[in-house]
Amino acid sequence: MKSDYILVNGCSFTYGIGLSRDHGSDEMLSKRYSNLLAERLETDVINISAPGSCNMRIQRTTIEHITNSSPDVAICMWSDPPRTEIFRPQESEYDWLDMAQINPQSIGRIKSRPHKTAFEMYYTYIHSTERGILNTLSNMQAVTALCDAYSIPLINLHYKDNFINKYKEVVEYDAAVGPYIESVKNKLDYVVENSYYIDQSFDGLIQEEKLDYGKWSGGHPGEESHERMSDVLYGFIDNVIG
Repeated sequence: MKSDYILVNGCSFTYGIGLSRDHGSDEMLSKRYSNLLAERLETDVINISAPGSCNMRIQRTTIEHITNSSPDVAICMWSDPPRTEIFRPQESEYDWLDMAQINPQSIGRIKSRPHKTAFEMYYTYIHSTERGILNTLSNMQAVTALCDAYSIPLINLHYKDNFINKYKEVVEYDAAVGPYIESVKNKLDYVVENSYYIDQSFDGLIQEEKLDYGKWSGGHPGEESHERMSDVLYGFIDNVIG
């Protein structure tokens, strides 16, 4: 397959954290799976991922890009359901991102006391596994619908098994109300039927095949893992999408 360019979006696994000491270095960019895939496809790549990305950001930036340009293939590697984002221009550590990416583990690093308190309350009293799964599926469904309307092949997959495991939990939860279960099942069915959905995560592939983690960040994929991910995606594009 030879195309003009592919669009890739995701979180730190797609950004390439762990492949070099310096974030965003030429060494890191050349080793991440998106660049390796583009080389094999003999095309260009636009990688709009960002470390710590929530699925709201992945949806928002993918839609922004596609409404202004038209890649030949789009790949979304979705992140953790609990993550969210907020615009906080007063905190300089986020000035390289348009929106601050927040997850339960990062609350302690929030400088603004009111925001810190608000997110503590959010994750304690408002957020739930059910809410996260529903929101993630809505994010995925929105991107899938847009790509379908623009006739852009879209590959949906996950960076870890978190979504896959939590989805199974919520649909098997005895106390969950019927309309909720019906809604999440319908949304996932829509994504599966209208995109190229891969139900094995990047981290799941690493663990299954005993691949490596990054030298500079133990929880992120290493060089061998990025090479293998590019192989998987290349084979999928070549054999399934065509």
